[in-house]
Amino acid sequence: MGYLLPMIEQRPILGTMTINLERNPKRPARQASLQIRGIRVTLEVPQHHPKPHNLHPVEINVLLVEETEKPADGSQPIRWLLLTTLPIDDFQKAWQCVQWYSYRWLIERFHFTLKSG
Repeated sequence: MGYLLPMIEQRPILGTMTINLERNPKRPARQASLQIRGIRVTLEVPQHHPKPHNLHPVEINVLLVEETEKPADGSQPIRWLLLTTLPIDDFQKAWQCVQWYSYRWLIERFHFTLKSG
């Protein structure tokens, strides 16, 4: 199968969207223009697994989400490699997965606040 990142970097861009990034301690709030690539791959059972007969290959979808331009504030551009079993047949489905992932930071902040009291 080869390596995942070089393989997905060769795929055509499914589409481009802009998201709003919330401020955090490392960077100010800003907008980010993202391009999305996707591919379906099979993860094979590791050759040296102690019980390979109990395992089966897994079909997954991979999304590479990259910021199209270097951020003006000098922060690192976004580059997310997302693995999902959800369908990414078209740009809208792929974009939905990216949106859900982007909510991760909000959910983490909520849990931090909840634990802090």
